[in-house]
Amino acid sequence: MEHARVKILVIDIGGTSVKIGLSEAKEPIRIPSGPELTPARMLEEWRTSRDAISDILGAPCVTASIPGGDISRQVLESAARAGVQYLFTSEPWISPRVVNGCRVLGRFCPKVGTSPARIRDLAQFRGWTSALVVRRLKGLVRAGLPQLYRHYVRRTTRPRAPEGTD
Repeated sequence: MEHARVKILVIDIGGTSVKIGLSEAKEPIRIPSGPELTPARMLEEWRTSRDAISDILGAPCVTASIPGGDISRQVLESAARAGVQYLFTSEPWISPRVVNGCRVLGRFCPKVGTSPARIRDLAQFRGWTSALVVRRLKGLVRAGLPQLYRHYVRRTTRPRAPEGTD
């Protein structure tokens, strides 16, 4: 019996670059990112990312995500100009926005400590306003009091288990 070869796509998103790797590739594709990009460069990087993923998948890539949700009008507009049709943010929005034909979709990303009851409430469209308020307050603290925010992150996140201890 012959087994199909599985392709593994890995997208590693860091503060200053996005790395796209495929199990069959020799080197990952490295794509710059970050708030210092000019509008023209941002558009170029969206297109490069989209084309690289489309080549790997063998199908058009029309969906993207902004991890961490650091969005601006410029990010949304450049994604739309690059052909992104569906863009996920980390903003807990229930209603999609449309920017130049691109549907901008909110989401909530549960953490380890998120209770099943909280997830159930959000799945039933309850608690989204409070999730948005909490996210905005965290953004204000992160921007205005970075030391306090780093302390909060250290206290509320667990370190990853070392490889092979699962």
